[in-house]
Amino acid sequence: MHKKILIYLIVMVSLAPFTALAAPLETLQVTSLNDTPTVSSTVLENGKVYEVDVQGTYTFSSGDRIADAEFSFNPDTAQWYEELQGVPNQQFILDLLINGFPVDWLGSSDGNTFSPHTYSPDHHYKLMVTGQEQPISFTINDSSYDWNSGYLTVTINSSSPSNAEACKKEHSV
Repeated sequence: MHKKILIYLIVMVSLAPFTALAAPLETLQVTSLNDTPTVSSTVLENGKVYEVDVQGTYTFSSGDRIADAEFSFNPDTAQWYEELQGVPNQQFILDLLINGFPVDWLGSSDGNTFSPHTYSPDHHYKLMVTGQEQPISFTINDSSYDWNSGYLTVTINSSSPSNAEACKKEHSV
């Protein structure tokens, strides 16, 4: 029974809005200049659910090419794409990784309802993560950091029960 509930919590994605009850624990700036992980000083308690917010954009190439935590902008088509166009076998390139692994950041087209595979025009994404008695790290995944500039701002928030209910897509970290 417990295994079914855990699987339900991990797989189920709610389209309900996040609440504003999360208390900030730590804010980090994740550089786009290299692949050195930015590690939290906060140790995430085992089994406790946290809300992770990421905001901002960075440049990844010349010619007005920018990206956020989940999407990149192609000035040739004037479109935002979840996967980098024209680069085979690079589905997680330019994504913000957690502990070295790709995640599906939840975006919001209206600023209230967050869901996977959704572009956020304000470049604000969220995710609920379950702690494993260790810090959490963030890295911008790129094949070359030569043209990059800027950073993404990540905030780790403690979660209330209503936050955990608002978004049932969790990742263990």
